[in-house]
Amino acid sequence: MYGTGLVCAEVQHLKVSDIDSQRMVIQVREGPGKYPRQVLLSPKLLELLRIYWRWRQPTDWLFRGQKPGEPMHLSGIRQICQQLRKKAGIAKTFSPQPLPIWAPRRAL
Repeated sequence: MYGTGLVCAEVQHLKVSDIDSQRMVIQVREGPGKYPRQVLLSPKLLELLRIYWRWRQPTDWLFRGQKPGEPMHLSGIRQICQQLRKKAGIAKTFSPQPLPIWAPRRAL
């Protein structure tokens, strides 16, 4: 999320077919304002997504939910962010939503 500037709802609705490793882009079908867009896919993120794919082997949704054929729930994404925050030793709580605001600035 941080490296791409995607918001939770966009990450939630990513499908395996949205990752274009040849062109190094991620297709976002419903971005802000319901418009499709493309975001850059860094080589490091592609490497991490390949590791994730080998581990979970998703077929439709990139981040599948507990029920077959459904994407991961937004609260699950937020919960994972909080677990990673604790694992990294970051004491201050944060929400994954503000991250897209900072991602494009960091790339400059």
